[in-house]
Amino acid sequence: MRHLHVVWRFHFGIPPGAAGVVTATPVATQSLILTQDMQSNVFALDKVTGAVRWRHMFHARNGGPNGLAVAGDRVYGATDTGPFALRCGPDD
Repeated sequence: MRHLHVVWRFHFGIPPGAAGVVTATPVATQSLILTQDMQSNVFALDKVTGAVRWRHMFHARNGGPNGLAVAGDRVYGATDTGPFALRCGPDD
């Protein structure tokens, strides 16, 4: 464990609120890390490089905690006003 080092980081670009910036623990797929911020925006990050592969911007305040779930080619989550499903492409 003493040989751990940061491989990449992601900056959300919004100021932290009382509960921070991230609504829940990120979810991993075979090639992506999926995460949601306190404005309900969803980011798909390349698992190896941390580069943004895609994003869906809701810009809806969200006090959290929320979280994302993945099943097949869909990413499921919620804003403060309702649930959503996003469809991933074949390379995601």
